[in-house]
Amino acid sequence: MLVILLSMTVKEDKYFFSKLTDTWWSSGSIPAIFRWSKYHLIEIEEDVESCQYINCSFDKFKSGHHEKPVSDDRRNVRSIIKEVFLSHYNLAVKILSEIELDDGEFYIRKHGMTWYEMIYFSKDEKEQRQIKIDFEDNIQLFNVLISSKRGYKGRPQYRKTAMAISKEKFMLFLNCTLQFLYDSDSYYIFMEDYKRKFLQILDEDSKFEGFILSADKSFEKILNQLLLRKDSIKKG
Repeated sequence: MLVILLSMTVKEDKYFFSKLTDTWWSSGSIPAIFRWSKYHLIEIEEDVESCQYINCSFDKFKSGHHEKPVSDDRRNVRSIIKEVFLSHYNLAVKILSEIELDDGEFYIRKHGMTWYEMIYFSKDEKEQRQIKIDFEDNIQLFNVLISSKRGYKGRPQYRKTAMAISKEKFMLFLNCTLQFLYDSDSYYIFMEDYKRKFLQILDEDSKFEGFILSADKSFEKILNQLLLRKDSIKKG
């Protein structure tokens, strides 16, 4: 039964490759790969080895907020198979998890009570690495973005407007986010646990030990999520 329900959730998602048209193309334009349904949109950059970029947006009201990517005068969009998305997505997560952070600069910037930015700038001037985590949980949408790229763009502004945090605290945010993103088929299973743990790290320097507290509890949560998903498919 579990295998059948899992296959039903996957069938709803579509996968796309998007590239700007020749008219709009520039040297800074990077093609993107999408995983889409009416309830969520996952975007990653195609050139994963140069820049790791994962942007996830979830419609909390299940109102069909996310429009399907389509071609227009600015971009060409075509369908791809899930395996192409997964190969890029999994590589991005792998590279992000293997980056070693030096004793550089670590900042957090708060935008009210629902939006937080965490960023790291490497100490190594030759490396010039930055890693950014963007967490926003507003009324309608839950958004998570993580990116890693070369350069110190934005560092002067963060030095002026953000609050410095320790390397250890940044690593808690990073490890928590990477575990949430690790399996792209399990977002809805661990989403509430991720948000709870993220906000907990904001308030205290707690040790992050993962979301899974017991095998039985985890299996029960997975099954309940899939049953809810099955009901929503029938109603739709």
